[in-house]
Amino acid sequence: MKLKHFASIALVAVFMVSLSACKKQEEKAKPEKAPTVALTELVKYLPKFDKAFKDLEFDQYSTTGTWLQINVLKKGKKDRVMWFQVFDQRNEQSTKDGYASATEKVGKYPAKVAKDSFVWILANNIEIRLVADDKNKEFKNTDKLKKFLEAFDLAGLEKL
Repeated sequence: MKLKHFASIALVAVFMVSLSACKKQEEKAKPEKAPTVALTELVKYLPKFDKAFKDLEFDQYSTTGTWLQINVLKKGKKDRVMWFQVFDQRNEQSTKDGYASATEKVGKYPAKVAKDSFVWILANNIEIRLVADDKNKEFKNTDKLKKFLEAFDLAGLEKL
């Protein structure tokens, strides 16, 4: 009886060691993730409020998680007209692959568009998701959203 008990314990121990070895091989097989751009670094590529957008300003921003989010307001008012998020997608191949079938572009960059609601673009590894605020009709316009995206330093973002 003791021999059967000992054999059972030994069998379980061998099984656990085998599982541990398999797990170590899986961990080795996972590709290293490339370091992402610091969110604070992305700020220098944001639009400058020149003639085309002189009546707008940035308000609250958030860097919760792995993305940067900023509200865009009418200058001097509390009315949000749109907001955007900036993501470093270099380690998210499925997100990048999702742009391969994009039929629209902003400049030379593939875009996902919901007419008069949002425009998302991918500049190499950097994704920008721009969304018109539902309460403000002025920027519920695809062409205006695209124009705002073109105010980003997209060539600079593409190099990151």
